[in-house]
Amino acid sequence: MKKFLICILPLLVGSCIPIKIAPEIKDYKIVLAKRFKRDLPRKYAFVFEDEKNADEFYRFLYWKLGRLNTDIEVNLPFNVEGTTYYMSFHERPKRSVVVNLIPLFIDAVLISQDQGAMLEDAYALEGESWYILITVSDSELKDCLMPSHPKQQEVVTTLKTLKDEYENTHHYVEAYLKQEE
Repeated sequence: MKKFLICILPLLVGSCIPIKIAPEIKDYKIVLAKRFKRDLPRKYAFVFEDEKNADEFYRFLYWKLGRLNTDIEVNLPFNVEGTTYYMSFHERPKRSVVVNLIPLFIDAVLISQDQGAMLEDAYALEGESWYILITVSDSELKDCLMPSHPKQQEVVTTLKTLKDEYENTHHYVEAYLKQEE
């Protein structure tokens, strides 16, 4: 019995085994969008974690850019140092799944004693994080976030400023009024 407990103790201490882990992005990251989510284009993307509700970034851009009547998710024009670039953004979730071994172990003991499983709902813990991915092209449709692009740093700086403004703005009319000044 002692040997059995010694074998089971490390299992119980490290009882949560991660199966899928959503990335933890502190500020922002430049990654290939296709590697982040397979349904996205094979371009570099400016990625940050979205702590706000769904479609908040869309609403922010809608107000910030003066309530345009066009689709603002794809090829949205913006200027950086007098040059026009085109931004597309995607809001995508990433899931984290962790298997919890303690409920599995308890249910195994209960089943071996001819009692039903009681903790089936606690076998796996799931969480979801949402991310905003922004891709940028120039007028020649070149990927402006590619590390070899000559204006990559200026575009990244502009996107970081946009991200910071989005995170710090709670009423999007505020962004619109700042634009009017």
